[in-house]
Amino acid sequence: MIFDGVYGNSAIKNQLQNILDCKKLSHAYIFCGGFGIGKTMMARMFADALTGGSAADVIFLTNEYYNIKGKASLVVDAVRAAIVDIYTKPYLADRKVIIVPKAETMTTQAQNALLKVLEEPPSYCVIILVAQNEDMLLPTIRSRAVILRFSQLSDDEVKQYLLDKYSFADDMVVRLAGGSIAAADNLASSDETASLVREFAEIFSRFSENDMTAVYEAIAVFEKEKDKSELLLSVMCLMLRDAMLNNAQKCDMPRIENIQAGAAALIIESVENAGRAVRGSRNYNMVITELLLETWRTIHG
Repeated sequence: MIFDGVYGNSAIKNQLQNILDCKKLSHAYIFCGGFGIGKTMMARMFADALTGGSAADVIFLTNEYYNIKGKASLVVDAVRAAIVDIYTKPYLADRKVIIVPKAETMTTQAQNALLKVLEEPPSYCVIILVAQNEDMLLPTIRSRAVILRFSQLSDDEVKQYLLDKYSFADDMVVRLAGGSIAAADNLASSDETASLVREFAEIFSRFSENDMTAVYEAIAVFEKEKDKSELLLSVMCLMLRDAMLNNAQKCDMPRIENIQAGAAALIIESVENAGRAVRGSRNYNMVITELLLETWRTIHG
């Protein structure tokens, strides 16, 4: 099977293989799910299978591909340029595949432009939208595509991946990866990242102390390591869940002591809300500062 090298999501691998075997294709698919769980890799492999490996007939629809610079969102000009390619017949293969990574970043204008293609697609073209959050796509786009919802990998699957690639699997890395191969790679391949995790975990473990010094130290870490904020929030959730469930120590990460289960649950909810706020472009420093101060207050009742 062409997806044998992909870890996890066996049901989706089987579904895609059946589509290839039975040759019952849709003109559009949405591959959705969390970060780093194989969506883009499987989209690429599916595209290669459909085109017989013809790189000329697989296009990744991004701003950069169409020489549009300085835009965080996928803009309508890129989609309009792609439409010209979509209605150009394949060069070598029988099919042409358009992959749209980070499809949820498409502006409304861009989505409406793409919608016109989905309403009257050329018979040879397959469009794959890859998104972490399918709800960011217009309902009219979702209704015209087959949606495949990818799941986070199990800890055992992440551990096997690390063993196969690095010949070792640190329990801390497996747990912090949260079912994401990409997150596991980032942690396992960087001593600097692993050191940051342990430093921050040590600081957060001191939130149970009456002295608020740890709070200000944590704020400083978040300000310095803004690009790793998701990882730091994950450390907080992991330590809080261990405290809430009174887990035996599963790895050498410091523990946060003397916290009530109800308080831990409330803080986890706040951490998850803060993560969404940061991804939604709210003021980063304000969100993080409010979160950490409120966390300390909740712990101390």
